[in-house]
Amino acid sequence: MNNLLSIIIPVYNVEKYLVECLESVINQDDYNNNLEIILVDDGSTDGSLQICKDYALKDQRIKVFSQKNKGVSEARNLGAIKSEGKYLTFIDSDDFIEKTYIKDLYEACKNNEADIVVGGYRYFRKGNPSQVSKHFTDIEIKIFSGYDIIKNIYNEVWGICNNISPCCRLIKRELVLNNPFPKGKFAEDLFTTYKYYLNASKIVYIKKILYNYRKRESSLMTSKYNLRYLDVLEGIENIIFEIDKLKIDNKFIIESYLKQILFNYKRIIKYNLKFDLKILENKFITASQKNKNLNSKYRILSFFIKIKVYRVYKKIKYSFQNSINKIIPNKLKK
Repeated sequence: MNNLLSIIIPVYNVEKYLVECLESVINQDDYNNNLEIILVDDGSTDGSLQICKDYALKDQRIKVFSQKNKGVSEARNLGAIKSEGKYLTFIDSDDFIEKTYIKDLYEACKNNEADIVVGGYRYFRKGNPSQVSKHFTDIEIKIFSGYDIIKNIYNEVWGICNNISPCCRLIKRELVLNNPFPKGKFAEDLFTTYKYYLNASKIVYIKKILYNYRKRESSLMTSKYNLRYLDVLEGIENIIFEIDKLKIDNKFIIESYLKQILFNYKRIIKYNLKFDLKILENKFITASQKNKNLNSKYRILSFFIKIKVYRVYKKIKYSFQNSINKIIPNKLKK
């Protein structure tokens, strides 16, 4: 049996955080001899690549690959191709893991013959924990089928279903190779993680915090809105398509989809971006009719969108706000 585990870390301009990440990886409590650590530099312009090379000289488990800047999807795909382990895990280079991350994930995988093992996580900002993943069960280890996960995806009670990141997971390598990350997409995880679940026979959840997500102001997720956020709608539409094929009634993903439509709709109006709002209006109206169990507010809002009242209201609201922002200095508003 191949007991090698592959840790894949895409790297891009993270010299400020990379050492903390790598130190957490190379200093795991157990299974250190079973690890290969694959660093894929995605064309960094700071000192990140040199840090990777320095660590590779100190630790023979580390392999460094470099490519021209192509994005995190292609960096992860390259890492998966170069990996040799039966299972792999992704870690973002500005995050860090707990000392028992590998031990807990691997033992749960081995003991339960799982295809995927998922652990708990926390978010932190500037070194301070800000949000801990929701545990939807009091059982320390719980086993699911892929169908169980897809049926409840986006159910807020199920923390395992809400986090679409491939991080904080130990995943059978063949699942990753058969479902590569899409090139050039925003929220690329959304296009991929659900496919792992669809093709997995057994998924294990560990009720333990093992992964630390760093929230950075400079990241795309926290920066000013742009039209790349529309990729999220496409990703959710792909999941809904698969759910419909399985004849699963899941109102949670429809409601999340409607919220994402509204998020994009309001910001396109607010920032006066060039985009045909009819496309989003039609998506909202159609989706709001898909599930009879949806919150009634979505049906009411669908009516106002259909008769164009909502669009007029938002345009007036944001036009007024923008005028106020130009007149009143930021210091006075505070």
